[in-house]
Amino acid sequence: MIRFSLKDVLAGTGGTLITSAAGHQLFTGISIDSRTVTSGQVFLAIRGEVHDGHDFLRDAWKAGAALAVVDGDLPPVASKIPPIPLIVVKNTIRALQSLASFWRERHPIPALAVVGSVGKTTIKEMTACILSTMGPCLKNAGNLNNHIGLPFSLLGLADYHRCAVLELGSNAPGEIAMLTSILQPEAAVITRLGWAHLEGFGDPMSLVREKAAVLDALPSSGWCALNGDSQWYEELRDRANCRVVTYGLDTGEVTASEISLGIMTSFLMETPLGRARVHIRGFGRHFVENALAAAAVTLPLGISLEDMTSGLDSWQPQNGRGGILNPRPGINFIDDSYNANPLSVGTSLENLAALRSEGVTVAVLGEMKELGEYFEQGHVLVGRRVGELEVDYLVAVGPAAELICKGATESGMPRKNIFKCSGDAAAVDALAGLLTPGVWVLFKASRAARIERVMEKFLNPAPVPAEGGD
Repeated sequence: MIRFSLKDVLAGTGGTLITSAAGHQLFTGISIDSRTVTSGQVFLAIRGEVHDGHDFLRDAWKAGAALAVVDGDLPPVASKIPPIPLIVVKNTIRALQSLASFWRERHPIPALAVVGSVGKTTIKEMTACILSTMGPCLKNAGNLNNHIGLPFSLLGLADYHRCAVLELGSNAPGEIAMLTSILQPEAAVITRLGWAHLEGFGDPMSLVREKAAVLDALPSSGWCALNGDSQWYEELRDRANCRVVTYGLDTGEVTASEISLGIMTSFLMETPLGRARVHIRGFGRHFVENALAAAAVTLPLGISLEDMTSGLDSWQPQNGRGGILNPRPGINFIDDSYNANPLSVGTSLENLAALRSEGVTVAVLGEMKELGEYFEQGHVLVGRRVGELEVDYLVAVGPAAELICKGATESGMPRKNIFKCSGDAAAVDALAGLLTPGVWVLFKASRAARIERVMEKFLNPAPVPAEGGD
């Protein structure tokens, strides 16, 4: 069990205790959500864009919080302040980050950072599977990778952990540098770069420079894993001041051959340690690349090829990240609905097109967020890619449907095979007529588009009313 002393919390946050508390008291963890507080935890009240944790201090106390960290602007109503010890800080988000840095320094274990535009969460999960062969491994839950999620995840470090792997996200310049100052990683892996969160960067080159900032934080005794197939490889390699391990489908110290795609993807992984067959529970060549990245970043730790292989074999895709579902026999849904940008959509479409010899292929695509001035160009581009790859049918859904369809038409895709749908209901109707045995359907859009709602209509059909009399 993780235990924080009052002394730890005071030293880590730099705050001031304004009510009495036993100095030897131990707390069982940190919570930033009053709905998930458990007995004996510290509740850290965050002021968010929608909710203010200070409004839920008494809820946290009732749920079992034994200490609260608050900022100087306490609720004006005394009845909202709980009868538990309070530590006051200038800014609770900064206090969370400071406490995480303090806690990380108390646990000098190898920490690996995962940075990039696509594949971060999958590579993080695959890396954790490999590292777990060494012993307990800390990782972010889901994609808690921002200025709040990353430090909160780090506070889960316990004495029994032997290593950690955490993904770092960024929507604007400077965020990767800030997150690495908290994590203090020994190593990093950079995934594919481009076409993600451009709204916050303005152009792809600014995004690349931001992601590359993780390399500046690595010690000379550390290492990084870089994609040898990337157009940015040389720039990233030159920026690294530590050992570089390369990976890639075509180029790298860790690479792949004999790739076989299907419900299970298999390939022969080739490394400096030798060659081994790997089986991945996900569809697509991008999963192969992700597995190579995970193997490359763990290679300097001295993990055996056998343990690498068994770790990768144990990985399972999370919901919305490329798993295959079968609503009925012969109907194959590729659930890649969690998020999207033009780069990741293009990769998913290439994987879908590779299945044309297996049956009819259908791309169900929705809006991609955070493209800024590249919004129109990005959506037209993915539509054009659908046609260029000769995917059989396109079902475009939501506000960007017209742009996606425009791109598909421009590439020569038959108009009768293109369905422009304003909403989920129209998309369900269009897709229903395409679900013949052997069909492969890709679902892809940004998280906010909720494209999985179209898919779920077939996975969880509405009950048919029973016939009968009054």
